[in-house]
Amino acid sequence: MSNNPLEAVTQAVNSLVTALKLPDESAKANEV
Repeated sequence: MSNNPLEAVTQAVNSLVTALKLPDESAKANEV
């Protein structure tokens, strides 16, 4: 069941959130 579309979408969303969060946090750390 690893080919579950919902699981694939969840992984894609998680990777997107991580990609967006990490630069955002480092940018805030650089600002302050």
